[in-house]
Amino acid sequence: DGSYAYVVAPTVSDKGVEDYAKALPITVLANRADLQAAYHAGLRRAEFVFYKAGACMVPSLGEVRVDQPCALMAVWSDQGLALSAANPEHQGLTLTVTVPGRWAGAPAKLAGDRTVVSLPLPEGGALAGSTVTVALVPVNR
Repeated sequence: DGSYAYVVAPTVSDKGVEDYAKALPITVLANRADLQAAYHAGLRRAEFVFYKAGACMVPSLGEVRVDQPCALMAVWSDQGLALSAANPEHQGLTLTVTVPGRWAGAPAKLAGDRTVVSLPLPEGGALAGSTVTVALVPVNR
């Protein structure tokens, strides 16, 4: 059920866990049957597990949208945006991710004030289910 969430903090000592929990730098964006997502403001990182096509609003970034189930991570700064995606079901597919802003880099295409990224995810063999990362740079207006 969606009544709980947890954080894995491997570098925090037993003594530091209580202090870490009091000032938790992570915001849970969604914890539902169709989407689990969290955001770390200090790292400008959002991580998602989409169980079906959908969207999630991320503070300081905007709406991130996918067209299929996937695991996705977005990390952004003024210098760029990195998207890392995988299909935990180990099936090859092309995932379409739509993000706010104007970004350049293969395989990104501009669509007004948004960017559409097509990520081919590996199919079969040792690479099935592995993560694909694309690095994008901001487009000057």
